[in-house]
Amino acid sequence: MKLWIDQIRSPKENGMPDAVWCKSLKEALHHLLKKEVNFLSLAQDSESALDGYEVASVIERLVRDGHLPMPGWEIHSASPEWKSAISKIMKSAERFSNPSGVSSSGTASLNYFRDGSVGGALYVGLDIGTSKICVAVSERRKDGTLHLLGIGEAHARGIRKGEIVDSAEAAECIRAAILDAENKTNVEIRSVWVSITGAHLSSMKATGTYILPNERDQVIREDLLAAAENIDESALPSGHLPIHGTVDHYSIDGQQFTNLRGIKGSRLDAHLHLIHGSSSRIHRTLDCLESLQLQVESLVPSSVACTHGVLYGEKYATPLLIDLGGGTTDFTVIRYPGQVLCSGVLAVGGDHITSDLSIGLKLPNTKTELLKIQEGAAVASDGHSNGKITTDNVPGEASYQIDRTSLDAIIHLRVREIFEQIRDCIAALPRIASIEGSEGILESVSQVLLTGGGSRLRDIAMVAEQVFHCPVSLVSATSVIGDSQILQNPAYTTAIGITSHAKVTTEWNLDPEAFPRKFPRKPETESVEGPDHHTVQAKDDLDVPTFLRKGTEGVELNRARVLAP
Repeated sequence: MKLWIDQIRSPKENGMPDAVWCKSLKEALHHLLKKEVNFLSLAQDSESALDGYEVASVIERLVRDGHLPMPGWEIHSASPEWKSAISKIMKSAERFSNPSGVSSSGTASLNYFRDGSVGGALYVGLDIGTSKICVAVSERRKDGTLHLLGIGEAHARGIRKGEIVDSAEAAECIRAAILDAENKTNVEIRSVWVSITGAHLSSMKATGTYILPNERDQVIREDLLAAAENIDESALPSGHLPIHGTVDHYSIDGQQFTNLRGIKGSRLDAHLHLIHGSSSRIHRTLDCLESLQLQVESLVPSSVACTHGVLYGEKYATPLLIDLGGGTTDFTVIRYPGQVLCSGVLAVGGDHITSDLSIGLKLPNTKTELLKIQEGAAVASDGHSNGKITTDNVPGEASYQIDRTSLDAIIHLRVREIFEQIRDCIAALPRIASIEGSEGILESVSQVLLTGGGSRLRDIAMVAEQVFHCPVSLVSATSVIGDSQILQNPAYTTAIGITSHAKVTTEWNLDPEAFPRKFPRKPETESVEGPDHHTVQAKDDLDVPTFLRKGTEGVELNRARVLAP
């Protein structure tokens, strides 16, 4: 069956005498949902009861969710602007018709099932951490849900504080994690969405502008995307590139609107929270992945990935989300349903706790890491405990006896300092005009959410409650369906969140060619890098143990005692 979608012109007068003439969206949907339509012709030349653009948008959603086979199509609009807009929507629908096979343009999907089976779109999230490389593989099913197929991982080398410092070593670790993920999921991985973190990341408020075409009488999705992309990069520090922008709100001709449907104007502004970073450090990551012949679809700030992993579909009023990693701690404050009030990176993480223990207890790092995980607690003991811990007896290695009070005191001091630095950074931010009353961002935080591998430390939530004076919860990924044992591990939140972000971004973006995003190389001027009022960056002395810089608060630290074999 052929459909002619037009309110005024008839199909007979325009060379399609055998087509069914639909003058309303209801009529068009009636025939489309019966799945008898193999070709349709759409039009929209002006604002009318039958919106050809809206019909195309409905078709895109139906094809994307597997409710409609992709029909052949053409556009008979006289308006070049509307013809272009509808064409982009229909081309976007085509890419969902066979996500794991070959598109109508003949381009093969980069990620595919090794056994040749046909499934939904495959999204691969690569989390390059200081301690561990994680690779999450998720599949979008026909019902629109995202299913986690598996996680690959490998120990990280060549990475310090979230940044690649030895490309050769880092590449080998990434390769190992990719191979592990491929073997566990039966998916051949060729393209990835990649997390990025580090003290070089900064954030700022930015505005993107798009001049609306005179030929169209309403704002469409293409306009929103164009405004968000068209930011003024001259405000960025020298040598920096934009990485990710989250739209706060849109305005037309200077006036903010909650719903732009039917609003006319000449200038569309997108007001964003923009995260940017050092061009040289961005390209160090991109070059490393290029050496592995991996296509990078996009770089995703770790704070953004965690937000999609934890908050997607959840309703927290104004949470402070803290991702405690090995070499960095990322944080963001978000007001429901998605306004980013601030974000930042602290170049201190769980590895610093391990280092503090090694120095304070005079233990090798290999011993202290396991000791921290198995026996450590973030709440210091009362000082009267005589508890002793004995490390496992490994043939050929010395055993140690550790004073529990000393262990917990060292951990507590570092954990509390990390939370205090985040608190002080947020407290120093200027008040946001959109927050009701006179409260600043810190006062507006309703709850603290802890995730990441470092959040598994015993009693860490109690320390956060003492610092932030609000309820604290330990959270993990909730945005996908999968093995509950994997989903409940907070160390995988970022990798899983990347796949959720990839799904949402791909479905929202009209142009498949928008990815991979191009990051032009820019000259680096390291001297201009420094913390702005939206970002925390670690000072050099933060690598020195907290107890050496700030004291032990009266706790006597006892070094570990070597036991006789």
